[in-house]
Amino acid sequence: MKKQFIKIIITIVVCLVYFVIRVGIERISDRNEINTVDTSESPNGQYTLLLQSRGDPFSENAEGRLVLYEGRNRIIDYDFSLDDDSSYISPDIWEVSWMENQVIAVILGNSLPDREITLTMDGDVESVYLVEPYIEEYLFGNQESVPTEESGGAVMPEEPVSEQAAGETITAEEGEVDEAYQLIVDGYRAVYEQLFQDKGYDFREDNDAKGNLRIILFEDEEKVEYLMYDRESKNGKCGLYVYYSVDKNEDGSWAPDQARILDMYAWVYDTGEVISSGKTGWADSGSEAYRNATGE
Repeated sequence: MKKQFIKIIITIVVCLVYFVIRVGIERISDRNEINTVDTSESPNGQYTLLLQSRGDPFSENAEGRLVLYEGRNRIIDYDFSLDDDSSYISPDIWEVSWMENQVIAVILGNSLPDREITLTMDGDVESVYLVEPYIEEYLFGNQESVPTEESGGAVMPEEPVSEQAAGETITAEEGEVDEAYQLIVDGYRAVYEQLFQDKGYDFREDNDAKGNLRIILFEDEEKVEYLMYDRESKNGKCGLYVYYSVDKNEDGSWAPDQARILDMYAWVYDTGEVISSGKTGWADSGSEAYRNATGE
């Protein structure tokens, strides 16, 4: 009787061990499962950014991954946890902004602040949380935010949140935000007055889906031409603007991601001069005058 009891105990232990090992293997398998949820392509078609889920995309604290490719070559990948109530890895959780040397993915939060992840074409990555009063992000177009210290998964800055615009650190106070925004608008006006006004073009303010200011120069039934603020030059001496043209669809709608670059301009802060680059693609080197003015 005693031996039979011992056999039963051994059998139960073996079954429990088997069950624990199997559950562990299944969980590891689930965590390692990678699925591409959404993709974004750069305007010139050279780069692709993937939004992927790791494991169960519908679980709490869903885990995601961003992967940046140049053609078929992987440049860099970055893993993140969503850590947000009632959210999962889906195309609705991110917004992407492409620039010449980097791409910014904003992971949208519900209970937590939005998270901005910047991946460069050189393989670097930076992640910051966007906290109040960063709701005025659109005032700065595609500018990067100044990194804040991350602690415990959420960012609570000890000092007022700051942002970079016009080559300086701009704190998010009313007067300084207005000044930075006005600088961008002044650049739009300078490009328009020096290059388009005498040709009879319009100057109509408009906003894209993210609230970024753009200037509609021309619009008819077939196409739209517009100016878009890009960023500040590397040497901090110029604001950079892009001249786009995009064809309309049959229903009259149009999409910025289908736009063609007609030129890029540098507005020199000190002199007010607008310099044409002659660039029609992000990888173009541009004119000598443009390179000298921007340091790029």
